[in-house]
Amino acid sequence: MDDGLAGPFTSINGFNSNSMLTTFIVSQGVVRGRQHRFRYRAKNYIGWGPFSENSAILAATVPVPPMKPLYKSFTGSLLNLVIQPTLNHGGSTIIKYELWVDAGNDYTSSFSKVALYLGTAFEYSISPLDNLVRGRVYRFKTRALNGVGYSDYSDISYIAYGSLPNIPDAPTLVMSSRNAISVAWLPPAVSDLLIKGYILSMDNGINGEFTKVYIGTYRPDILTFTSGDLKTGYPYRFYVQAMNENGVSDPSEISTFYACSAPSGLATPLYVNSYKDTKTIRI
Repeated sequence: MDDGLAGPFTSINGFNSNSMLTTFIVSQGVVRGRQHRFRYRAKNYIGWGPFSENSAILAATVPVPPMKPLYKSFTGSLLNLVIQPTLNHGGSTIIKYELWVDAGNDYTSSFSKVALYLGTAFEYSISPLDNLVRGRVYRFKTRALNGVGYSDYSDISYIAYGSLPNIPDAPTLVMSSRNAISVAWLPPAVSDLLIKGYILSMDNGINGEFTKVYIGTYRPDILTFTSGDLKTGYPYRFYVQAMNENGVSDPSEISTFYACSAPSGLATPLYVNSYKDTKTIRI
C-alpha cells in the first residue's frame, strides 16, 4: 500500500510470516480522502512471483444524507427552494446534488428527479417548466453524490407551489376588563394556498418583547382570543400572523388595547341654572 500521494509502497501483510489471507482490513496508515494504491504478490516454494497490477481505492464513504430542502419564497410563478448541503461528505468532494419531487397532493405517489436542476447550486427556482401546479402540496427530497456513490435521501419536505399568506389586518377589540382583553381578527386577502391557522402575539403591557399567546395550527375557523391575568390600566400591544403550508405571513400592524373597563356608576347630572337670553343651561 502507498501513502495515498503516489509515494513508495509499504508492505502491510504477509512479509513477516506466511499468510494465506485473501482479504485484509487496513486499519493503519489510511488517510481519509486520499486514493491509496494497493498491489499484492504470491509466494511458493521457489520464491515470490511478480506484483499484480495496482488498484487505486479512495478512502471514503458515501456522503451523509443532506438536510431536507426548504421553502425560501414565491415570486411571480417561481417557487424558490434552498438546497441544504450534507454535513459530512464522507471524505470525498461532493460532485453534485439531486432534487426529487412527487406528483403533488398524493403522498403515495412516486418521486421523480427534477431534470432542470443541475445539482451545483444551493438554490433552485421551480418554474412552470417543471410541470408543477399552483396550489398543490408537493413532497421534496435531495441526495448527494461523491466519488464513492450516492448518499441516502434527505428527510422529506412538504412544500406547496404558492406564496406565504397575505398580511392580515390588525386585531380589533372585542371586550376588555380590568384583567382581561379579547381581540378578534379577519382572514387575510385570498392567496394561492388555504389558510391553516393564525398566531397571535402580545407584549407585557410595558413595551416589552412580544410572545406568542395563541398558536392555532389547523384551526383557521378560530378568529378570536381572550388573554387574562392582566394588570389593570396597562396598554397591551397585539399583532396577528396567518399560516399556510409554506409558513407564516409577516406580522400585521400592531393594535394597542388597555386592560380596563368602561367608566360606570356616574351620578345623575344636576341642574344649576339657565339663561333665557343666551339660551343656555348649566348642569
